Amino acid sequence: MSGLESIKAELERHVTIEQVCEAFQISQKTLKRWRKELNFPRPSFTSRKGIRFDPDLITAWIEKQKEMAAKIEENACTQN
Repeated sequence: MSGLESIKAELERHVTIEQVCEAFQISQKTLKRWRKELNFPRPSFTSRKGIRFDPDLITAWIEKQKEMAAKIEENACTQN
C-alpha cells in the first residue's frame, strides 16, 4: 500500500459527526455538550468532507464512562 493509499484508508476509518450522532442516537447539540461536559474525544481532524473522529478514541471514552458509572454505583451501594 502506498503512502497516499495508507492515508486514504486512515481517513475512511474515521467517522463523521453525523455518524457519531446516529450511533448514539443524539443530536449534534448533545454531542457538543458531551464534548464540553463529559470530555468526549476531540475530533481527530477536519477535512473538506468535514470533522472526523477516531473510533478508537470513542471506544476508549465509552469504556471510561462505564468504569465511572460502575464506581458511582458501587459508592451508592456502600453508602446504603
